[in-house]
Amino acid sequence: MSHTQSVELNKIPLGSGDVYVTLWQGYIPSDEYIEKEKNLIGRTKNGANIAYSTNYYKAVSDDGKARKTKFISDEASFGYGLITWNGLTLKRLISTARVESAVTAGNTSGRRRTKIGGAANDNGKQYLLRFVCRDLKDGDIRITVRGTNTGGWSAVFGNTETILQPKFECEPLDTEGTLIVYEEEEIESIVEIDLPETYPDIDVSDTESEDSETES
Repeated sequence: MSHTQSVELNKIPLGSGDVYVTLWQGYIPSDEYIEKEKNLIGRTKNGANIAYSTNYYKAVSDDGKARKTKFISDEASFGYGLITWNGLTLKRLISTARVESAVTAGNTSGRRRTKIGGAANDNGKQYLLRFVCRDLKDGDIRITVRGTNTGGWSAVFGNTETILQPKFECEPLDTEGTLIVYEEEEIESIVEIDLPETYPDIDVSDTESEDSETES
């Protein structure tokens, strides 16, 4: 029986989403634990970018007739635009950031103070990031990664909004080396696309008849 996949083949991922950040604890917790308001790192601007790349080694004979390609390694990164942020946001984006609140002992300025820099202040923390693109028609998309922001911090203050562009280099989420978990709501059952396909047998009767006539 044929399967048209009429619904899935017409899905179009569209729109931005929310980014939730929480400390990496060695496993991926439930959606309810991750997708809480306190873990919402800020409002997204200009969307998000997930990138996965691979490295291969290719061996080729001198005459070019023999070739072999071997998988060597892979890497992934996750970046997004952040339009709403403050000093507490920077603490989760910058490993050397330290925040003193207005009520911290010794801080009498009434201001939140964020200190940035100094290799000795690297906290060594890694974070679990969850990007959620919500779609009432085609179903939500969730992307989960683990990593550290290697994009540093750059802020341009001018006549328009100041957008941060953090970039997280992904680390394995499990013992299998998984770098990205991409989840989508299954709105239509799809047949396995990588199963071997059975091709119809070639009708050789006509060819055999022609060969017989030629021999006679």
